[in-house]
Amino acid sequence: MSSFDLESFFVSIHNYLKLPAKDCELNLSNFLSLSNLNDVKIASLQKDLNSNNGLNDEVLLNKIESQEFLGNKYNNFNRLILSYLKFVQNFNPWSILQSIDIILAYFKNLSKCFENKELIKLFQQTLIRLTNFLIPLLVKIDGKLLMINKNYKKFCRLEYLTELLLSIFTKLIISKTVIDENVISFVAIKLMKIYFLIDKPKLCNNILTNIKNLNIKFNNLTKSNKINYRFLIGKFYLFQNDLIKSFDEFYWCFNNLNIYTCPAKNVLIILKYLLPCAILIGKFPNLQEFSILLQKFNNDKIQNLLLFYLPITKYVKNGDFQKFNNYLIQHDHFMKNEKLSILFIQRIRIIILRNLVYKVYLNCRDLTRNTLSFDSIKTGLTVSLLNDNLDETYYAYKIFLPSTFQNTEMIDDLIVENVLVSLIDQKLIKGHIFSRLKLIKFASSIAFPSVYSVNREKF
Repeated sequence: MSSFDLESFFVSIHNYLKLPAKDCELNLSNFLSLSNLNDVKIASLQKDLNSNNGLNDEVLLNKIESQEFLGNKYNNFNRLILSYLKFVQNFNPWSILQSIDIILAYFKNLSKCFENKELIKLFQQTLIRLTNFLIPLLVKIDGKLLMINKNYKKFCRLEYLTELLLSIFTKLIISKTVIDENVISFVAIKLMKIYFLIDKPKLCNNILTNIKNLNIKFNNLTKSNKINYRFLIGKFYLFQNDLIKSFDEFYWCFNNLNIYTCPAKNVLIILKYLLPCAILIGKFPNLQEFSILLQKFNNDKIQNLLLFYLPITKYVKNGDFQKFNNYLIQHDHFMKNEKLSILFIQRIRIIILRNLVYKVYLNCRDLTRNTLSFDSIKTGLTVSLLNDNLDETYYAYKIFLPSTFQNTEMIDDLIVENVLVSLIDQKLIKGHIFSRLKLIKFASSIAFPSVYSVNREKF
């Protein structure tokens, strides 16, 4: 095989630029995306670039400009070719750590090409392939460098990549060039994934706001890209504590999965967020739905996740604080790892209280007057909070009792009234409290609106 030198490289670029637009874009991406680092052509070109003590930047740039690529109208194109050749010249195949910064310099020059409409058309596929190559590489490198040097800024190079991707995203959405929606969504998805990875999810707001303001509909996205995109929107809404919008996005993703071809890990990730969101807004899967899901997914991790949430659903629907708390404490490590502890503690108590009062209502109400005495509710609370002797480690799981209260005998009429006032204020029950008579009279119709419909109306 003849050697591949600098002149051969230039000839290849010229040949690609003569091809029809789509073929040109594809061939350039194959040639410049760094996905072929083991190609013998790279080694041959590197040898030529380093012969005679190597070529410096000025000499290389002069050689590139002498080729008059695209009529030398685009300096950014020439700079991109220069940075690619500098990468080949200095690339160390035995140490990616020594080469990563020249790869990032090359990516920076690629980002500058997106300032021009014509160059955008040429390098969309190169952008996709190079980004997919870089992200997992930078995750490993940042992790390795952090292990070596504890003073190393966590995700330093990955954050730098987000700056470059954000500049590309901005140039894409303000460009009037007809651009494949999948490319814009690709950059948006990658940016949001990295923001969650580096624990800066609030930065997703900038991406979503720009897309909304420009009315980009993404009607032509592939199904997998749509699911990816809407899943990340769901995570962002969850970060903002907007559970209804979050649930809608996760539910859409789950319903649009092809359960026969979708990898089990993708199903697991969606269910991991969908199930707690559903419980927290009162959209409880019933036993039959759980059974159907268990039959559909013959995967241990998915089945374990479903079985984990089955008791939680049962205890919440029954208004059983004691069993609910004990279960969460037993699985405290899992809840904290999934960052669900605070969310559950904040949002689930009022739902359990509502379901507890509803259960007492079904069994103890005065049918003729549609009333319920404080004593009946007090008894229900006492049973539900039986043995609520949590130590200080799990104090956050306590419902409303001050630390001086040592047992459930301290539940009095004032606490019962406060519970009822809270439930009425949250529109989870409808009725009027009669403090002197120590009872509540419920509305004649829909005294207990569904938690889900209340949340849907409220948010």
